[in-house]
Amino acid sequence: MRRAVVLVIALALGAAVTGIGGPADASGPTVGPAREAGPAIDGDTNDAATIGVAFDGTNELLVWTRLQPGTARSGDIMAARVAPDGTVLDPGGFVVAATSADEEFADASFDGTNFIVAWQAGIHPKVRAARISPAGVVLDAPPLALGQGGGPEVASTSTGISLVTWAGTTDSGDSDAVLARRLSSDGAVLDAAPGIVLDTIDAPDNALYPIDAASNGDGFVVLETSCYQCPESYQGSVRAVSADGHKGAAANTPLESSSIASNGSDYLLAANVCAVSEGCDFGGDYDIYTARVSADLVVSPWRVAADGAALQLAPEVAFSGGHYLVAYRRQGGNGMVDIRASLLSKDGSTVDVAGLIVAPDIDPGAAYKAVSAVKGGRFLVAYHDEVSDHTAVVERTVSPK
Repeated sequence: MRRAVVLVIALALGAAVTGIGGPADASGPTVGPAREAGPAIDGDTNDAATIGVAFDGTNELLVWTRLQPGTARSGDIMAARVAPDGTVLDPGGFVVAATSADEEFADASFDGTNFIVAWQAGIHPKVRAARISPAGVVLDAPPLALGQGGGPEVASTSTGISLVTWAGTTDSGDSDAVLARRLSSDGAVLDAAPGIVLDTIDAPDNALYPIDAASNGDGFVVLETSCYQCPESYQGSVRAVSADGHKGAAANTPLESSSIASNGSDYLLAANVCAVSEGCDFGGDYDIYTARVSADLVVSPWRVAADGAALQLAPEVAFSGGHYLVAYRRQGGNGMVDIRASLLSKDGSTVDVAGLIVAPDIDPGAAYKAVSAVKGGRFLVAYHDEVSDHTAVVERTVSPK
C-alpha cells in the first residue's frame, strides 16, 4: 500500500559533500556520502517502516518509525533535521510521538511556517498529526486527533493550508473511503469530523486507499488506488482538492502509480509496470514509467524512465531546480538491491541520467518501503539499511550537474 524505503527529497544547492564516501559520476550527478539519521524498524519486519520528508527552505525533516526499546512491535514516531550538505542536525532523531500504542506510517510536509507530520496510532488505528517548528520543537502535544483509519498522506500549499488524507470507512461502515481534513498553520483543524469524503467503494471485497498527495502551491492532488475483488484488479486514480476544502474532479490513470510530485504548476506520476505482455510475478521484469498530470487532471501518455532485465520497483518522485528525480529500488541476480535514480526534465519528457546508482548492494529486507519528496535545489535520497547491529534510516545527497 505504501511507499518503499527509498525516499527522495530536495535540498538547497550547495557544495559537494564530503565524508564516508559514495558513488559518483564525474560527468553526471554527484552522490554524497551515506549518513545515518537514526535507528528504525527493519523494512522486512514491518510494513510500517516508511520514511516521510519535508523541506522548509533551509533544512529537511525526516520522519520514521523506531521500535521502542525492549519491545518487538510497538513503535515511536521519530524525526531528525538534515542540513543542505547532508549533515544530520539531530543525530539519532528526536521523539514526535511515543505511547504504548503502535505509532507508524509517518508522512511530512511544510506549510510555510512549520512542518506537519501525520501518522497512525493503535491496533484499531487513528490518524494523528503534529506541527514541528523549523528549530525541531514539537508544537502539538498531545497530537491533533483527525479520525479513524490509517495510512495517512500529507501535502501543503504555499498559503499555509495542509491536507491530511487517509484510508477509513463511511459512518455506516459499509464502504471503504478516502477521507481528508485540512489544517491551518496555527494547528486548527478546518473540517468537521469525519472529514471530507473524497471517494468511497463497497466493502468488504473491494478496497480503496490514498497512496500519495502533492500540492502545486495552490491546491492538492491525491493519488489513490482502488482494488476490486482484491487482489484481482487494481485501478489508479487522481483526485483534485481545493485549498478551501472542495472536492474537485477525478481521473483514472491506466497504471497504478506509487508517487506524485509537482513542479509548481502540473504534476508527475511514477509507477512500476510489468514489461512483458504475459504478465509478471516477483521474478519478472518491471520497468519504471512516468506520466504528467495537468492541474485540470489531464493525464499524458506514459514514458519509460528506467528499464532493464531486472525488478525495478517502488519509484518515488521529487522536483528540484528544474528537474524531477525518480528514485527506485532495483533488484538484480545477486539478490541484493541497488537504490537507483533517473533525472528528468521539468516537463517529464527527457531522461538526462537513467540508472544512476545512489546506494549499491542494500539488503533487500531493509530496503523495502520507499518514501516521498519535497522541493528544493538538489535532492536527498533516504532509505533503510543495516548499519552495524541495527536497521537505520540512511540518507545521501544527489546534486545534478
